[in-house]
Amino acid sequence: MKCHDAQLMIVGFIEQRLTDQQLEAFIDHIAGCQDCYDELEVYYMITTGLRQLDEDHTGTLDLKKNLRDFIAEQRRELYARKRTVSRNRRLSAAGIICILGIIIFLGQIFLTSEEGIHSIEDLKMAVENTVQKCWFIQEETSELIENQIDPVECRRNFESRHPLIPPYFSDLKLTVPERRNILEIEKER
Repeated sequence: MKCHDAQLMIVGFIEQRLTDQQLEAFIDHIAGCQDCYDELEVYYMITTGLRQLDEDHTGTLDLKKNLRDFIAEQRRELYARKRTVSRNRRLSAAGIICILGIIIFLGQIFLTSEEGIHSIEDLKMAVENTVQKCWFIQEETSELIENQIDPVECRRNFESRHPLIPPYFSDLKLTVPERRNILEIEKER
């Protein structure tokens, strides 16, 4: 920003009429340009002094300190507004991603359901089937849902079909045959 542009914005700054972009550029400029800061100081003292005379304000005033406080306050408010806008954008993006995920998930359910979905119960069953397919990575999930197998039993069933994942152990140094032996011991219990 040039000094001429900054000096044109002084009155707007004092009256708090600048946009966020203008305010940010103005504050950055007066922080680095002593001439423009001095010009702002003069305008601020005149306008604030006249306003306080009209209000019959008594006592001594440190107008230079008031100006520094006013600039700091404007900077804090600008930062808070920018943070709010950024947070709102991120929340909006996250919301859109969630909605798209739900739409894709439901679209996949409607397209891959073997029978038509005509009621809420049909939709619930299709969702359960899809979740089971994703969890077990197999096609026989409708039998598991119809038989209402216990969740612990479902997990054991999954672990027995996929022996590379140790069922209750974090020791990944076991070989595949040793894991199978452990699974057989678990089945015997």
